Amino acid sequence: MRSYPLNSPQAAARIVATMALSDGKLCSRELNLIDRFGKAGVLSLSREQLHTVLRDHCQDMALYTSYEWAERGECLPESLHRLLAEVQDPLRRAHVLQLCGAIADADAHWSAAERRMIDTVRRCWAQEART
Repeated sequence: MRSYPLNSPQAAARIVATMALSDGKLCSRELNLIDRFGKAGVLSLSREQLHTVLRDHCQDMALYTSYEWAERGECLPESLHRLLAEVQDPLRRAHVLQLCGAIADADAHWSAAERRMIDTVRRCWAQEART
């Protein structure tokens, strides 16, 4: 799986992309939210850059993770922890968490996979903040 520089917009966008894909589908409302937050400076990426991160992440998940991704549509916890470690800045983390919540709300239904992912993000980052 490719890596991005620590605290880079791409590293943050990849976590957001993982959230958007966690329920196994990417709806237009989720994509519009990602685009809007990207343009607003939360992710500091253009629409094209955001879509590149999303496409690259899909390719990485298909190539470098276990069959469980394709079967469940979820990022494995070990893989997710590696992605989360690339965002250390507390403000960027807060923005990513806010956007992940907005994406889960976009289709007016939080799937079990979305709940698991947001719980994992919160738990991982809270644990790191305590150490």
